[in-house]
Amino acid sequence: MSKVRLCLAVWIGLSGMLAWTESKPAAENLLLYVGNSRGDDISIVDLNSFKVIGDIKLGERIHGVTVQPDGKRLFVTVESDHTLRIIDTATRQVIGNVKVSGRPNQVAVTPDGKYVAVPIRDGDKVDIVDVGKQAVIKSLPIKEPHNALNTGSNRYMFVSSMGSHEIKVIDLEKMDYSAVIPAGGRPRPYAVSADGNTMFVAVAELHEQQQSASARGRSPGGGVKVPGAFGLTVRPLNPQEKQQAGTQGSLVVEEVTGPAATAEVQPGDIILGVNGKRVHTTQELEEAAKAAGKSVALLIQREDAQIFVPLRLP
Repeated sequence: MSKVRLCLAVWIGLSGMLAWTESKPAAENLLLYVGNSRGDDISIVDLNSFKVIGDIKLGERIHGVTVQPDGKRLFVTVESDHTLRIIDTATRQVIGNVKVSGRPNQVAVTPDGKYVAVPIRDGDKVDIVDVGKQAVIKSLPIKEPHNALNTGSNRYMFVSSMGSHEIKVIDLEKMDYSAVIPAGGRPRPYAVSADGNTMFVAVAELHEQQQSASARGRSPGGGVKVPGAFGLTVRPLNPQEKQQAGTQGSLVVEEVTGPAATAEVQPGDIILGVNGKRVHTTQELEEAAKAAGKSVALLIQREDAQIFVPLRLP
C-alpha cells in the first residue's frame, strides 16, 4: 500500500447511501441506487431523465448500498434483520441473503466481487463476507466502525473507526489489518483520489461547528409554505446569496415537514429541480409538486454538492 495524504472535509448528511452504475455507452443506461434509510427499499434513479424509475423492496432500515464495478450485482445492508442482501441488477431480484454478526453499516465490495466488507456498528467489528460462499469468513475488531470503501483493489479495503478517529486498511490475503491512517477526528464518509495518493475524510465535528455558525447567520422567517410541495417552506434567494452559494438555484429551504422531513431534506438546502425539471419560483415548485407521482426525485444543492433526494408521497 502506498502512503496517502489526508485532507479533511465537512460531513454532509444524506437521506440514504448511494451507489451508481453505468453500461456502455453511458448515455443509454446510467443509474443511481439510493438506499432509503427510513424506509424499506432502494430507489432507482435514471440519471438521463432524472426520474425515479423503480424500487427494490428489501426490509426496514436500509443502510449501506454498493454496486459491483461491472454493474451486475448490488450489495445492500439491512439493519432490521442484520443481513447483507445481494441483488441481480438486471432482474432486480435478491439472489443472496447473508446473516452478519450485528447491525450493519456502509459496505464495500472488491472489483472481482469475491469479498464484501461489512462494518458492524453495535459489535465493534468488521465482517468479511465471502460472496461465493455467502458466509462471514472473518471478523476483525474495530471500535465503532461505520464506512467501508474499496478503491479498485482485490486485496485491500478501507474501514473507518469513529471511536478511534482513524481509518484502517484491511489486507484480504492476510485477513488482517496492514495499516492505520489517523483521521484527525471522528471520520464519516471518505474517498480516495484516482491516483491513490490523497484521502478526503469528512469529519463529523467540523460539520457540527459549521452547522452552528450557519444557523446563527441565517436570516429568520420570510419563507413561503408551498401548498402540496412535499412539506417544504422555501424563500427566494437574493442575488448576493446566490453569488455566495455559487448556485444557479433560486429557492432555499427554511423549514421541512412531512415527506421532506422523512427524507432528511435540511433547512439551507437549495432546490434545483423536481423529476428532472428545473424550478426557479415557488409557483414552478408548486406546479411540479402537483404533477409529481408517488415517487419523486428532488435535486438539491447542499454546500458544494448536488444531491438527489428520493421522496415518498402518501
